[in-house]
Amino acid sequence: MKNVHILLMVLLLCGCAMPFAPARVATGLTPTIPALITATDETKNPTSEASSEQCAFVEGRQQLPDVSDRISAKMKEAQLPLINLRAEAYGENCITTDGHIVRFAARETDFYFTISASDLENQEELGNLLDLLLSTLRQFPIESTPGPNPGYISVVFLTPSKSQNLWLTRQRAIDLISQGLKGAALYRGLSDSK
Repeated sequence: MKNVHILLMVLLLCGCAMPFAPARVATGLTPTIPALITATDETKNPTSEASSEQCAFVEGRQQLPDVSDRISAKMKEAQLPLINLRAEAYGENCITTDGHIVRFAARETDFYFTISASDLENQEELGNLLDLLLSTLRQFPIESTPGPNPGYISVVFLTPSKSQNLWLTRQRAIDLISQGLKGAALYRGLSDSK
């Protein structure tokens, strides 16, 4: 019996790179969203029922529609030309040997924005849009979203004919805003941060 458990763990760990959702859908099972916890929740309550089940941690993501809705409402109030936004927790799923997700431990919240812009060559306009976006996002401190880490921000500027992508750390954005950078200087500072 012990060998069967070891074999199951090896198979589970070997399959970690494969997504579980397609297999669950293919077998007719309805995927469920696991409980969302942060690393600090786990350490505060180590004897909870979910914590007692044996499982292995595998990298994962979880959609945050309630966070997306709250931020979207604030972005509309700020009159940001927002086309789309998504907030997503990044962390780890705790998966049992039978493939059941027991819980999700969030490490950070990442944000994905698509914004309408008139001219991708106009760094002043793009910087002003970033300033408005980041100023609004600051109303949601890192502590108010799942996970203890700052996370990442993806911004896609979209015109009728082309797009431009920025990928930056939330901490870098906070640092540059704190330095008072605005307009083209803010855009250059954020587009140069990798």
